Amino acid sequence: MNTTIRLFILYVICISLFMGCNSKPNPSAYKSSKSLIVLPNAEGVKKSDVNGTIQLFYHIKEIYPASKSIALIEKKLKSLGWTHLEYDDLNFNVPTAHVTGWRSQPDTEKGPGNDFHIWYSIWKNQADDYVKYHFQYFSPTNRIREQDSLFIAAILVPSKVADKIKTKVKTIMK
Repeated sequence: MNTTIRLFILYVICISLFMGCNSKPNPSAYKSSKSLIVLPNAEGVKKSDVNGTIQLFYHIKEIYPASKSIALIEKKLKSLGWTHLEYDDLNFNVPTAHVTGWRSQPDTEKGPGNDFHIWYSIWKNQADDYVKYHFQYFSPTNRIREQDSLFIAAILVPSKVADKIKTKVKTIMK
């Protein structure tokens, strides 16, 4: 199964779980919310609770490949006791950027010759909470090195929600 299909299936699973989850967010999620890091000079910061997860979105100005921002996030997460995973066990064990580095995919909405470039990581703490970071640029294929609009999304997935996702993933994989 190719990566795009896997990502779509996980998206559908997550939406199904999140829409069907009426419980209050796990209090440990708020304790772990320090893992949702807003970088200096962030613009358009939006943070929300979505059915047991906490989500953070913003953008900053940094030239591709965002080495400074990635390093800042990694340093902070490590200092908080988080460990990066090489494979995303919430998403069919898809390799993270710690294995693949930056990846690019066609931006089908903008048409041929346009891509979006993704650096994706997932982290886990001792309470089995997860935090995912997506760094993304949109660019004409041959001009990525000129891009400086970095979009960042971070999602904190508490252990209870993560357990539900892993159960669904295992069911689909059988």
